[in-house]
Amino acid sequence: MTLADGTAPCGTGQIRFEMRTVAEALRRVILVAVNTGERPCRLPATHPTVRFDEVAEAAIPSGVQGEAVVLAPSQRAFAGIVFPAVASPGRRGQSTRVSVALAPDDQPTWVTVRPGLTVRSAEVSGWFAASW
Repeated sequence: MTLADGTAPCGTGQIRFEMRTVAEALRRVILVAVNTGERPCRLPATHPTVRFDEVAEAAIPSGVQGEAVVLAPSQRAFAGIVFPAVASPGRRGQSTRVSVALAPDDQPTWVTVRPGLTVRSAEVSGWFAASW
């Protein structure tokens, strides 16, 4: 499906995802999306669906909606992930990966996270263009 501006929606098959720690003490990371395709694509303004392998519930969309971002080949965008509560011992396991989907009908892909990330709950923002 091509949009009015000539771009197609991004799918997980043409995006490489990375997790980067922003402030470990504050339990914040960013999910980076890189267009590995040969054509520009559009990330939706909606929040990505993020699930950690040890937590049944998806990350809760935060109040920050973000924007629809057109990614040229090799260009980046990011969404913020916050872990508002530290997991209690024995309540949840340690996650080593996270699944990410861009739309409800998109096939999720798995992304490796830093070792030993303990998750009880998470919040995720929408997408924002990256200038780095």
